[in-house]
Amino acid sequence: MSQRTSSASSVELVWEGKAEATLPPLDAASLRLVERLDPGLLQGGDSQVSLAPWRNRLVEGDNLVAMHALRHDLQGKIDLIYIDPPFATGLSYFSQLDVGKGVRRAAYRDNHARGMAGYLSALHQRFVAMHELLSPEGKMFVHCDWRANSAIRLLLDEVFGSDSFRNEIIWRRAPNLGRQAASKQLGRVLDTIYVYSKTPGAAFAGAVPMRSTAVALDRKGKPKGARWDEERGLYFTTAPRGDYTDKSIAKLRKEGRVFESGTGTIYIKYFLRKGTAGVWYKDQPADALWDDFEVRPLRHRPKREDMGYDTQKPEGLLERIIAWSTKPGDLVADFYSGSGTTAAVAQALGRRFVACDVGRTAIAVTRRRVLTPADTKVARPLDVFSVRRAALDIWASQCVEQTGKDDAEHILKLFGAKPCGDRAGRVDDVWVWVAPLATPTSATSIDAAVAHAKAQDDTIDKVEILSWEWAAEDGAAQRQDVARKFGVHLSMRTIPDDAQHTLTRRRRLTFRSRPELTLALESHEEGTRVRLCELSYPALDGVPEALCSDEAPWTELIDRWLVDWCYRDAGIVEPWLSHCGSGEPVPVVSSTRALAPGRRVLVKLTTVLGDDIEQILCSEN
Repeated sequence: MSQRTSSASSVELVWEGKAEATLPPLDAASLRLVERLDPGLLQGGDSQVSLAPWRNRLVEGDNLVAMHALRHDLQGKIDLIYIDPPFATGLSYFSQLDVGKGVRRAAYRDNHARGMAGYLSALHQRFVAMHELLSPEGKMFVHCDWRANSAIRLLLDEVFGSDSFRNEIIWRRAPNLGRQAASKQLGRVLDTIYVYSKTPGAAFAGAVPMRSTAVALDRKGKPKGARWDEERGLYFTTAPRGDYTDKSIAKLRKEGRVFESGTGTIYIKYFLRKGTAGVWYKDQPADALWDDFEVRPLRHRPKREDMGYDTQKPEGLLERIIAWSTKPGDLVADFYSGSGTTAAVAQALGRRFVACDVGRTAIAVTRRRVLTPADTKVARPLDVFSVRRAALDIWASQCVEQTGKDDAEHILKLFGAKPCGDRAGRVDDVWVWVAPLATPTSATSIDAAVAHAKAQDDTIDKVEILSWEWAAEDGAAQRQDVARKFGVHLSMRTIPDDAQHTLTRRRRLTFRSRPELTLALESHEEGTRVRLCELSYPALDGVPEALCSDEAPWTELIDRWLVDWCYRDAGIVEPWLSHCGSGEPVPVVSSTRALAPGRRVLVKLTTVLGDDIEQILCSEN
């Protein structure tokens, strides 16, 4: 790795294998951002700032693909991008679930093919895309730590230009205690946040952030070293005049902020702010060292903030960044959404937001957080999109380019099967079939795969179907019945998202069995309602034991579920009825709706492990 400087203001970071940062070659047919998962989710009232007709967006999938799709209507329109990307730790991170005896579900893996070179290549592509999305006055905040901050600074100089560098903020993320304090080097308790603007010197839209310090009191409860201002009814401290000009002093005098000593020496007044319980605070403009109370680490913040998500950042940190960089109604984006702190704070401050993450866990946590905020008055309409299929199209092309094998052959290898035909393979006496990427795997294709397996080898008595996504049809029970007629035991497994990141190194992956969901439409005098009857995983592969114990009923497998009362084959029809977990027991019965005979109803359920299940029910004719 080396640094190459072409001019005083131009820097390029070079490493082996670095390629030109380009966006994925997607045609209009492949841009499936318009594939809505949950359109029009709305909860709560209105905010003080009118954001109509904007609808906040949560995007599931590779952020590079998402940014490419977002360029169609958001290029040059985002006012603030804050990202907290992986730090190149090489570790795995989790999200804690309060079910059973406690469950940790995988959130993301912070490792990259080709090590640091692969990490920087991934960031470089994304920095270029983010630069395009920023408005001319837009700001970029990049959160990192000691592992890669020096290289990231040079990358940002390359993409934005060194003249666009604004600040290097140092945030104290933890006290120097425990293992950190006992180590052989100084405690690594600081993070770096780089600040760049799209246009050099662009003004910050909000007020300069302030930091507050409690002033010690004397025995009488008076702030030490402070004087009383009768006109303001406040205590104040003083500081020397410094480099204030006579013109500035004249202005400060009109504001009542000048104090003259008995000898005529001029001082500047700094008024204290009265807090609760008789405490007085000294407010000062923040500098680039952020270690004050307002941005204290998550462990010292209110319990309501803690989403149980590893690497989560405190709301106070994002409140300061968003309030300083934007004004109400501005558009804020976070393309590594994680626990959703940026989206939640932007919503609470009356800003619009776009949030994106490749992890289903992150999407689930963010979605719940913004739909059930602490202050429901600022909850806004939310559209949830997916670019997973478009990302899979790109990945399938990379399989052929980089390995000379198609996507099915790669998945078979990860599953431990030996290829033996068109998208098929074998593990001993088990026939394995990988479903195509193009569409969700339907009942027809599953039945055809079973019939084809028996036609190829009549001794086959077990078939494994591997699929990225399952069609919205009846549950697995009907497919099992069809398979039994062929003398076959059928197993349906979901391909893990991590399979997209294994072209150059093989990881141990878990192909979880498809969950089974039993539903019922119940008719009453006042209408029809949907009842959840049972949810289960037919095999325990990759399912934490705590979710299978008597202490965790099957309802605790549910993250959320939705009902579309007006489903059409052409797509999802608004409105959806949302049932989101928010600390309360998950309801197993929907509200009641009057349905015409023959009306189709779509039910979509997401488990706490991130599996999506869709089923279609039909009202009686």
